[in-house]
Amino acid sequence: RRVNDESFATITIIGPQSSAKSTLLNMLFGCHFTVSAGRCTRGLYASMIQTAFEGAGKLILLDSEGLLSTEKSDRKFDRQMTILAMALSDIVLINVKGEI
Repeated sequence: RRVNDESFATITIIGPQSSAKSTLLNMLFGCHFTVSAGRCTRGLYASMIQTAFEGAGKLILLDSEGLLSTEKSDRKFDRQMTILAMALSDIVLINVKGEI
């Protein structure tokens, strides 16, 4: 994508609440999303970083609120957050909880 003659790509992470989504983005991209036990991201948080890649001079990273929350159990919200992530992003990372 291009805006004002600058190229960028958008990456969003989605997954269950407390599955270390913010931690993963921090480790992969060196950003500073808040991390803690329990819910810390509400809605969608964004960070922009510069890259050396020709096709995407900037990365917009979107950290989403956890899905499948035990606190609010709102399936409609989960569906809306997932659709928003897919609509806004070039890449969607789906984080899962537990071991593979």
